[in-house]
Amino acid sequence: MDGVEHVTQCGIPPGASFTYYFYARPSGTHWYHSHSGAQRTDGLFGALIVKEKEQGNAQYTAFLNKLNDTNIQEDTYVDNPNEHTLTLLDWQKSSSLDLFTLIHSTIRYFDIDKASQLQGSGADRTYSSDGAEIGPVPYWSGLINGRGRHNSVNYINSSLSEFKVTAGQTYRFRLIGAQSLYAYRFSIEDHKLIVIATDGQFIEPIEVDYIIIHSGERYDFLLKTKSETDLVTTQQFMIRAVTLSFTATSTYATEQSAEAILNYNSATTPSSQYANIAARSQTVSQRCIDSDKCVALNCPFEKFPDNFNINCTHIHQLQLLTDYPGDLPDVATSNNSRLFFNFGFEGTRQTSTINGRNLKLPSASLAQLEASELTNIRNNEYCEDEKNENDEKKCDRDNTEEVISTDCYCTHVIEEEADQSIELVISATGPNPTQLENFLFAHPIHLHGHYFHVVDIQFGTTDPVTGRLTAGNSDIDCGGDTLCVRPRWKPNRDYSTRTGVTGRVSSKAPLKDTLLIPAGGYAVVYFKTDNPGWWFLHCHIEVHQLEGMGVIINEGGFKTPPPDGMNKCGNFQLTTNEFNEAIAVTTSPTPTPTSTEGTVSVIWIHIPHKYKLHFTDQSFSQSVCDRIMIRLSMLLEVFCLLILVSHQQVIAEVVTCNHNTPVCECTATNPNDVCEFRLDIEMLQTFTRYLLDEDEDSRGTAGSVWRINNGEWERVNPKDTLCGSSIDSTNCTQPFTVDGYTFRSFIAVNGRIPGPTLIVTEGQLVKVNVINRLASESVSVHWHGMHQRNSNWMDGVEHVTQCGIPPGASFTYIFKAEQYGTHWYHSHSGAQRTDGLFGALIVKEKEQGNLQYTAFLNKLTEMNIQQNTYVDNPGEHTLTFLDWQKSSSLDLFTLIHSTIRYFDIDKVSELSGSEPDRTRSSDNAEIGPVPYWSGLINGRGRHNDTDYSNSILSDFNVTAGNTYRFRLIGAQSLYAYRFSIEDHNLTVIATDGQFIEPVTVDYIIIHSGERYDFLLQTKAESDLVSTQQFMIRAVTLSFTVTSTYLQEQSAEAILNYNSDDTPSSEYAGIAARSQPVVERCTSTDECEALNCPFKNFPDNFNINCTHIHQLQLLTDYPGDLPDVATTANSPRLFFNFGFEGTRQTSTINGRNLKLPSASLAQLDASELTGIRNNEYCEDEKNENNEKKCDRDNTEEVISPDCYCTHVVDVEDSRSYELVISAVGPNPMSLGNFLFAHPVHLHGHYFHVVDIQFGKYNDNGELSDGNSDLNCGGDTLCVKPRWRNNRDYSTRKGMTGKISSKAPLKDTLLIPAGGYAVVYFKTDNPGWWFLHCHIEVHQLEGMGVIINEGGFKTPPPDGMNKCGDFPLATDQFISATAVTASPSPEPTLTTTTVVSTVFMPTTIQITPTNTNSGGGGGGGTKCFPPDAVVRTRNGPLLMKDVEIGMELLALSSNHELVYSPVILMLDVDDIKLANYTIIESSGNHKLTLTPNHLVHASKTNDISSSVPIFASQVKKGDKIFVAKSPDVIEAVEVVSTSSQVIKGAYAPLTREGTVVVNDVVASCYAVVNDHKFAHAGFGPLRFLYDTFHTSLHSKQKQGIAWYPSMLQSLGKVFLDDSNYKPMKVEDLIKNSN
Repeated sequence: MDGVEHVTQCGIPPGASFTYYFYARPSGTHWYHSHSGAQRTDGLFGALIVKEKEQGNAQYTAFLNKLNDTNIQEDTYVDNPNEHTLTLLDWQKSSSLDLFTLIHSTIRYFDIDKASQLQGSGADRTYSSDGAEIGPVPYWSGLINGRGRHNSVNYINSSLSEFKVTAGQTYRFRLIGAQSLYAYRFSIEDHKLIVIATDGQFIEPIEVDYIIIHSGERYDFLLKTKSETDLVTTQQFMIRAVTLSFTATSTYATEQSAEAILNYNSATTPSSQYANIAARSQTVSQRCIDSDKCVALNCPFEKFPDNFNINCTHIHQLQLLTDYPGDLPDVATSNNSRLFFNFGFEGTRQTSTINGRNLKLPSASLAQLEASELTNIRNNEYCEDEKNENDEKKCDRDNTEEVISTDCYCTHVIEEEADQSIELVISATGPNPTQLENFLFAHPIHLHGHYFHVVDIQFGTTDPVTGRLTAGNSDIDCGGDTLCVRPRWKPNRDYSTRTGVTGRVSSKAPLKDTLLIPAGGYAVVYFKTDNPGWWFLHCHIEVHQLEGMGVIINEGGFKTPPPDGMNKCGNFQLTTNEFNEAIAVTTSPTPTPTSTEGTVSVIWIHIPHKYKLHFTDQSFSQSVCDRIMIRLSMLLEVFCLLILVSHQQVIAEVVTCNHNTPVCECTATNPNDVCEFRLDIEMLQTFTRYLLDEDEDSRGTAGSVWRINNGEWERVNPKDTLCGSSIDSTNCTQPFTVDGYTFRSFIAVNGRIPGPTLIVTEGQLVKVNVINRLASESVSVHWHGMHQRNSNWMDGVEHVTQCGIPPGASFTYIFKAEQYGTHWYHSHSGAQRTDGLFGALIVKEKEQGNLQYTAFLNKLTEMNIQQNTYVDNPGEHTLTFLDWQKSSSLDLFTLIHSTIRYFDIDKVSELSGSEPDRTRSSDNAEIGPVPYWSGLINGRGRHNDTDYSNSILSDFNVTAGNTYRFRLIGAQSLYAYRFSIEDHNLTVIATDGQFIEPVTVDYIIIHSGERYDFLLQTKAESDLVSTQQFMIRAVTLSFTVTSTYLQEQSAEAILNYNSDDTPSSEYAGIAARSQPVVERCTSTDECEALNCPFKNFPDNFNINCTHIHQLQLLTDYPGDLPDVATTANSPRLFFNFGFEGTRQTSTINGRNLKLPSASLAQLDASELTGIRNNEYCEDEKNENNEKKCDRDNTEEVISPDCYCTHVVDVEDSRSYELVISAVGPNPMSLGNFLFAHPVHLHGHYFHVVDIQFGKYNDNGELSDGNSDLNCGGDTLCVKPRWRNNRDYSTRKGMTGKISSKAPLKDTLLIPAGGYAVVYFKTDNPGWWFLHCHIEVHQLEGMGVIINEGGFKTPPPDGMNKCGDFPLATDQFISATAVTASPSPEPTLTTTTVVSTVFMPTTIQITPTNTNSGGGGGGGTKCFPPDAVVRTRNGPLLMKDVEIGMELLALSSNHELVYSPVILMLDVDDIKLANYTIIESSGNHKLTLTPNHLVHASKTNDISSSVPIFASQVKKGDKIFVAKSPDVIEAVEVVSTSSQVIKGAYAPLTREGTVVVNDVVASCYAVVNDHKFAHAGFGPLRFLYDTFHTSLHSKQKQGIAWYPSMLQSLGKVFLDDSNYKPMKVEDLIKNSN
């Protein structure tokens, strides 16, 4: 419950919830905050006040007595934490994650967003009075309780927090440091502060003028208010928290501060008075004078400069108010109980480290791991100190000073035994005390799970007058010549020797959990390891922690297991064999027919996707025996397929895809091959080069900022030598200029934007290992265009088909590249896609067996295109489009979602009007609301304010006289593009991967998600005399007829007939020659445009439109064509994409999609029922007899009934008419539907049969929406349907099948005011997302989930589940009851007697469902570890059973035999399970899980026994025991009971039976037919007989996949009665 992502828990996924429970101890002032990424300093924090109980708290009693001692009367003491708690935050201009990316990349701060303004080494760094660094980020502003004032803002335009008091009282104030970077010097004008507690622990009161507080610290102080007579001139006083960069002469105008008001007046202070209050306030030089020096608590340096007149009191000089009542730690006199942690900046690029190591958080939450999982993390992720081949320490930065090496960027874990006294030496020093640059920083250090006793703080050498550091402290030996990697005490400089202290630490030593370590100095603290767990120790400066300044302490002792239901996270690694096994349960090859002999009838069984049995013998008898044989044959067939898959010889090619590789192509072209890629996801900065490691990969750090100046690359800082002085240096990545203007963060895939182009061949198995290196966001990757047949869980939609990939973890995607053509991959988590997480995925057509591709090659011949002139090189001629934005997409979405407006400002005073003008297309449909910024083609482009010479455009090389296949991919966020190539026509040959009859156009209009392939016939050499470069342009639809290129909103690239890259100095000339629309398209030579989102362009544009439904497939569709819907009862789905409610949020049918709290594709039936009951949209009526979600009744933007998980269930194997519209109930009211939407359906192609538009005026502008649809509401479109006789079939006179040439798409642009009619067949069971591909629309709720019926392939074992974690109080108590409660805190004791309290042992523990397996108990538990079996050598504990051992069992003819163990179905030492205990006469007792089979009867005859579920055995039944190895006897059951037991084992013998505790039992569970189950496990017996000599004797885990597969098949083919618990008499009756 400690809340540290990847240390003590998995992150809470978007849309999910998590219940935290904890005992509120210790008392005092605390706080809560995010421990995920950079969220804390963006606002995710708050105060947590634990008020002291009045009885039984010795410290609090002592404090109340202290009040009396100081003449503070009880009736004048006020403790009201609601009103007098202050949280301090240093606020930044940009989001913390963007800020972290910049600092982590460059170790510099540039307060610009325009690359041309980059210069020098960035902003000046900030320093404190001792010369220690505070920066590198300049101070922006400060907040107290979320309010403050930037220095450039007039006081009257600000709102400050106000804290009210009355005269003559004593108030307890609480101060919480929530800062990101800056320490504050806190004070209240003309008032002293009496500090009474720190970090929740009472201390001897100390009166000060200033409290210096940094991030994580807390201080409580008493404020004695003035008397009434002292308040004549003023009743308001300034509260100030000023950074340590102040000087003695600072004024309020120059101080970097956070401000608030102390108000003695009951009325709120108007902002008009703030300036006067501030003007009256004293500066330091006025308040602190030589004759009346001030006192400051917690200075991070030894002293202030003398002329400041401020004396320092340090933390170790404080004393607890009462003696510490617990067990005091022993002072260390040897190194056996010491830990040294040096917080420094190591390597050439000075990254944040502890002992030279950058902490990489583990891929999974350590506190939730089982032993084997933890071993895997330890072996693969922990930091190692072994020596390498050169006999050097693996992580020793004296040997390599690079910023990140794989040995120093690791999971830094320190193991500590339980109940030890630990001396913790925390330093901020370096090996050479005179070289200050590597340690010139003070660090607030926080230790989770403990208080520590602060016994000493030592500083560096300082100038006695100025207080400036001249050298670091030299007590510590850093263990290295240049870097501090193995700190230790220098001889005789340890704390004990230096001070002479031995024995226990002082009982009055102050207790802290967060301590400010001085730059160049160190602190000595002590704690006892009395709280087993995984505890984080880290710098509380957020950028330092994120960069790696942390360590995990694994504190020994018994760690309480986490409660059941806590979701696990971590890497998901899948092999191709495991993938094939997972999908094999739904597919089977068609068997080859063979001849029959004699009278034997051979029944061949085929299992197609529909799961129907086909029999060649029509006279087949449906007897019980025959049905059993059919099912057994089916199981054997599937098993044979598994064997074939597992042993098939395939070539697995691991494609090199490093950070300098824009194209990653699988060279193997055999469709049976496996192509493996790796994709690293991380946040990078534009215009920045990153150092490459030995694998030519970067890690988002060690950056060097560059810019283009008059066409030439140059370093921004000439002193920066990291990447050399030339842009051609190969030790660093190349910088990404994007639009040549925008200096901002982006999400990189393998260090690039866009990610690398992946090229495979049709039919190949594609394996992609995705590694999420983002700081705080989970990731999922959708393979846009892949239908994921039988592998819905690989579709990559977070919370629909998978859980997000947590930060630091990886996920293996495997899918069959069955859909050939031009596709792409992109994030389906949050707003990551349009920040850069996307790339092309090209599936090249296999040369044999693809009828469409053969027809296409024939078409080339018809077009007189010779094979030797046809070039298809997707690595060079694939174009991805992106409309780039000024700010990160998530910030942009937040603004638009909050206001439905866009303001291009960052200063509130500049807010004016409603918003910029919205952008509209020629039909007056809206494109905005975000103004166009710039456009990128393959990650390059030019902002209109950037000179061509300072930009870099993508270059596409061609040669004369050839025909090239180009591929277009729309990756845009908001804007559709009109694509063209100057002076060239485009012959479109495919869309969304499907070949069409070629159509030649001038323009292709492409929106987000769409793909188009076209042929470009290049010019002859004779036509290239005047120019060899032509402009490639993608222009938004907001153009006008008089547009010029400088005015147009476009993305640009170069078509280059020259083999050399086009220099940027020539771009402007190429652009100037290009024709605008008015010159290219004339009345005598009109242009053609494909895919217009309106019926036509205005007449004067001279552009004709070809619409998608007018295209034709190149060949007849080879599959089963859908039926045209002809009646009201025909399967139809209507989805209207509109903006509903008073705030016009993005909806489908009036509903805002709320993604489910868990991934639907991974849920079992009971979990899915929970989601369905609690999260699905409901259509029932409410108490007013109104539809729950009917926005005619309420037009609010979000209502609980309309903001829901919108799921539509469809039946399998049906033809569906899908009507997708963008209309409204009143065709003349355009406001709610005046937008075109690119709509994408996952998992399917659909046949586009019709597109209809609204009505237009003579100018081509929409005047009315289409009226064919009835919206089902008076004001809003909530239940769309056809109007009478306006359905597609009636209008077109269509019946029967749709056209076999209707084009296939998976993404379609729906016109504003119109609709499209498409058809698809539900032949791919799964959870498929249908949504608008405009990112802001989808995020706002314009999506629906289609639950396609039929058998859904279960996900592979190991896929992490996610979702809500609701925890009840009794569950928390049960979970923590298994260990003693923690040692009592000092605040909870009344005497020095320490007692350990145990929770009662009678708490009922309810384990999770144990019946999750199938067939033979896959996932079921079977027998406890201490059950006894019999071998030839005597009795043996169940947990010691191994493969090959012969156990006493029952044969099929009811005789006792010894049967070998062929496999273990379950091996589990940890999990709790419910067990049934069957006791019989003769004191025999059998313990087994309830759904396990045991032999029972009503008679004493073993041959009459039947296996029944243990849960159904009742008193009076007969069970059978082995009196000896050859004698069986019946005994009577006398009682049954249940009990929770830890661990379980399930041996599978060759006979399928086993004698346990002398009782005869089956080896099978779940299904109530022992013989049938035994037959189903026949393949495992075959496997054992064939390979037993090579099998490991000791299984580490059970083989749950096989019985799970049997259960999955059983759900399809078996009757429910096979799973129904039956009594003995019922089974006997059935068997008769």
